[in-house]
This record gives sequence, C-alpha cells and structure tokens, in this order.
Amino acid sequence: MRKYDSFSSFFPSPKLAINYAPFELTTLKASIGAAFRAGVAREMYLVDKVGKRSSANPYLRPEYGLEYELGVEQRNSYDGLAKLYFYQNDLFDGIYQQGTGCPEGTSITQVCSTPFMNVNGGHKRILGVEAEVIQKIYRDLWVSFNYTYTYAKILDNPEHPKDNGKFLPEIPQHMGHFALLYGASEKGLFASLQINASSGAYASIKNAPIINAYRNYYKHMNADFKIGYGFENNMWVSLSFLNFTNSRYFDYYKAQGANYHLEVGGKF
Repeated sequence: MRKYDSFSSFFPSPKLAINYAPFELTTLKASIGAAFRAGVAREMYLVDKVGKRSSANPYLRPEYGLEYELGVEQRNSYDGLAKLYFYQNDLFDGIYQQGTGCPEGTSITQVCSTPFMNVNGGHKRILGVEAEVIQKIYRDLWVSFNYTYTYAKILDNPEHPKDNGKFLPEIPQHMGHFALLYGASEKGLFASLQINASSGAYASIKNAPIINAYRNYYKHMNADFKIGYGFENNMWVSLSFLNFTNSRYFDYYKAQGANYHLEVGGKF
C-alpha cells in the first residue's frame, strides 16, 4: 500500500441570485457565484487495468471559478410551464480526463502509455442553453419536452498546450427528451412514452472522429414505453418496453438493444 502526502485548499463560494416577476405568470432569474469543486476519490485514485485503462492522480488540485445563469420561466393558466436558461461556467485548474485509455486489443500484461488520467486543465469553459416545456393536456395526461445545448472546451492550458481548443470528452453538445405521461396518482392506470436523443461525444481529449464502435459515444435516439396498473391494496403491475426501437449504438460500451420487463410490486 502506498501512502501519499496530504494537502488542503480553501476557496470561498458565495452566490448572488435575483428573482423578478414583471407579470403574474412570468419570472426572470439571474445568478452569479463562485464555483469550487475538489476531485472525488474516483477521479483521484481509480486504477483500472481492463476496459477503460486508467491511472491515479492523487495530486489533483481543486477546480475553481465563476458561474453565471440567466433564465425566464413562463407559466400559463392551463397548468403549463416553459423554461429557458443560459448558463456559463469559467473554471480554472479545471479537472478533465486526459489520455486515450490505450488502443483496443491492448492486453492487461502490456504497458499502457496513454491511460485515462484526470488532470488540471488551466482555463475551461462550459456554456449552454436549456429549454423545457411541461403542459397538461387533459386530466392526468401530460406532455413534456426538454433540450440542452452544451459547449465545453479547454481554452488555455499552459501545462498541456496541445489540449487548447479541444472539446471536453464525454459531453454531448445536444441532448433532448420527450415524454407523454398518463396517471398522476398511485391508483389506476398509468402509462408513459419517452424518447431520448443525444448527439455524439468525444471519447478522449484527442477529439478523434466519432464512429459507432467500441470506445465511442455515438449519436442515438431511443424510445421506451411503460404501462401498468395500481390497485387499492397498494400493489401494482407494470410492463416496460425499453429501447423498443432497437437502436444499436455505442455509449463507450455497446448499448443494450430492445428489452422487456414485467414488474409486480407493492407497499406494506
């Protein structure tokens, strides 16, 4: 067992937020604050010799910076709500994953010269837009939609200048979700139809082209359906059809195809 020297760091993280309602059903929101995050144990000490080959970095420094957010929320008289937010985080000593995890086919007995390792990355910027709409259609029938655009890059890293201008790995630029939900209580019929979509994401800071293969995060869209019934005695039964479109894609590892589940449960 190897013992590492300890270290400590202090950084205040105050936040100022303002909410303003110019109209009865409209709310404007704004916030600015200092951000501070220390690396978690998995980021600092994980060593994996199979699959995603990784190496520990016990001297990972905390990341710090400023975060901003602007938003508007609009309600309507028919139990509907629409949200639109813009956010930006500027982080220094930003934590990100470097390396390639070693090429496919590298055996556990071979030395991996480019394992994944979390390092500090100078100045990184994560900005984006989030939009969401939730609307009641009729009685217990609801529809919702949300979309997120994320732009995450290393702007300036003096310690690893070759990473400047690269997109942060494992963060897709586009994500969307649609849901049609029925059944607001625990009794009676309930059902849901959910569709998830995502653009591809880079597997490493090298920003190699994204393909639909192992060690890649490929673009995809999949749909799930669930139907069930809740009984008066707090028992329920449901049938789920997950990825019933049978979308075949890699989310680093190959995602599961169409699968079905029957569930029987209860509360006592």
